[in-house]
Amino acid sequence: MKKVLFTIMALLTLSFNASAISQKEALSEDGRNIIANIENNLGYEFKDSDKLNIYNKLFSGYVDYEGGWNTKPIAGVDFASSSKVNKENNVTYIDYLFSYDQRTVSINLILFKEQKQLHVITKEIVPVPTDITFDIYNNLREDKEYEAVFEKDNYSMFLKKGYLKYKNFHVTEGESLIIHSDSYILDLK
Repeated sequence: MKKVLFTIMALLTLSFNASAISQKEALSEDGRNIIANIENNLGYEFKDSDKLNIYNKLFSGYVDYEGGWNTKPIAGVDFASSSKVNKENNVTYIDYLFSYDQRTVSINLILFKEQKQLHVITKEIVPVPTDITFDIYNNLREDKEYEAVFEKDNYSMFLKKGYLKYKNFHVTEGESLIIHSDSYILDLK
């Protein structure tokens, strides 16, 4: 019986260690660089599981895209030097801007250190042919999960009920934009 318990305990220990190693190794070099940059600018060191979670939820779809994203952190050190908000405070902020030929994405991170929470605000700006924009717009008008919170002749905004998730439409002659906005809290370990 002791041998069976020892074997089970040894296997559990190995699986926990393998999980920790795989989480570290699961991040690409770009992913590790982005997370290190965020940690540096926010003045906070994330646990390995949080690093992987943050990268997978916020950055992997953009950084791992092979079309050639351009990314630039905005704020961080420059922001901290000109603001009362700095790395020593409970609340710090950084904004990442990703661009390529088909869209621009802004990811705002507001860290509440004492509460161990990361407030995430994303905006994805997508130019879309006008006819497709109207199709998406008409589908949202029928979708029971969304409600129109603002409408004019050439722009409107829909809110997903129960969330801080918006879809904004802006139409001009022959051109249109859809802006997907989302806001949520990630609890850190």
